[in-house]
Amino acid sequence: MRRAFVSTGLAAGLSLLVPAAVPAAPYSPVGWHTMLYPSMRPATVAKVFRAGAASGASPLRVDVPVVQVFPNGRSPDWAALDTYRAAARRYKVDVLGVLYGSPQTPLSCPSANVLICPPSDLTAWRSLVERIVRRAPEIRYWEAWNEPSHAKFFSGSPSDYAEILRATYAAVRRANPAAKVVFGGPPLGEAEIRWTAAVLDGGGRGNFDIASVHFRGRLRSMRAQTRHGLALFRRSGFRGPLWVTETGYPSDPAFQYDPPLLGGPADQARFMRAMVQQILGAGAARVFVTARDSEHRKWGVLTSEGVLTWPALAPKPSYAAISALTRGLRRRCRGRWLKCRRKLQRTDDAARGGQLHAQDARFGRNLARLERRMKM
Repeated sequence: MRRAFVSTGLAAGLSLLVPAAVPAAPYSPVGWHTMLYPSMRPATVAKVFRAGAASGASPLRVDVPVVQVFPNGRSPDWAALDTYRAAARRYKVDVLGVLYGSPQTPLSCPSANVLICPPSDLTAWRSLVERIVRRAPEIRYWEAWNEPSHAKFFSGSPSDYAEILRATYAAVRRANPAAKVVFGGPPLGEAEIRWTAAVLDGGGRGNFDIASVHFRGRLRSMRAQTRHGLALFRRSGFRGPLWVTETGYPSDPAFQYDPPLLGGPADQARFMRAMVQQILGAGAARVFVTARDSEHRKWGVLTSEGVLTWPALAPKPSYAAISALTRGLRRRCRGRWLKCRRKLQRTDDAARGGQLHAQDARFGRNLARLERRMKM
C-alpha cells in the first residue's frame, strides 16, 4: 500500500529520487505533534497533513525510526519517508522528523527493544542519519530522539544521549547545512530536568540549534512551565529558541482535570486556545499541539487530547479554535515574536480574566467551514 502511494506517477517518483531545493513553508508559531508512524497508510498521512496545512500549522512532527528505514542496517526502505516527503511538498508545510531507534545486535541491546536502545556504533548511526537527511530535503528540522530522559523511550545514560546528539548534529550539518537539529524534548519533572542538565553539562551543549520541552498541566501553569523550560537551557549558555513540541488537553470529560474546563470538547477548545497564547506569550518560539486522538485507550488523559478524532480524523471544536488562532497569529506577528509578545500577553490576560473564548457563537460556523475545506 505504501509503495503504491509513492509510485503513483513516474514524474512524482523521479522527483523523490533526486533531492532538490524546496521552498520554505510560511512561518507559523503553531505546529502539530501528529503521532504519525511509518506503519500508517499513506491516505492517513495525507489526511493529517491536509488538515494541518488547512489550519495554518507548521511544522508537522512525525516519527522517523532509523531502524525501520534501515531494517538490516544497510539496505533502506524509503517508502514511509517518501510518503512524508510527498505530503510535505503537496501541502506546503515544514516537517520535524524525530530520529530514534538504531539497528542493533542482540548483545548490544539487552532490552530487546531496538527503538529505545542507544546506537551500538555511532559511526554507523551518523552514516545512516546522513543518508536519511540527504534523501529528505523537504524535512528542515530533525529531533534527536523523543523524550530520551524517560526510560520508556531511551535506555541509555545522559552521556549516551550527548554522544547521539553530537553524532546527529554532525550528520545533519553534513547532509543539509540549512537543516536544524532539535534537542529531544524532555518532560519537566524533577528527574527529567536533572537528566537533561547532565546532558548539557556532559557534551550536549553546542550540538543542537533548537531547545524543546514537553509538558501538560493546568492552564495557570503554562507560563511558569514555559519559563522553567527556557531557564533549563539558558543555564547551560544556550541562547536559541525554545519549542514546546508536545502539549495538549483532553476532550473526554472523564479525563479533564482543570476546573472549570470540565465540559468536554468545547472546554478542550477553550483551554487549548488560551494555552497556546500563554506559552507563546511566555517566550516559546513555537508550540506543537497534539493532532489526533490516540488509538490506545489505556493512555487515559492523553487518549483524547488531539484536535482530530481517531480513526475518522474528524475535526473537533479545538481544531476550529486553534486554526483561527494560528492564522490570526501568522497575520499579526509574521515571526517577529519579540514585538508580538505584548499582544499575546494582553490576549492571555483577558483569557485569565474569565474571557477564555469570547467567540463561542462562532465555533459552529468556523467548524462547518473548516470541515468543508477538508472535504475539498
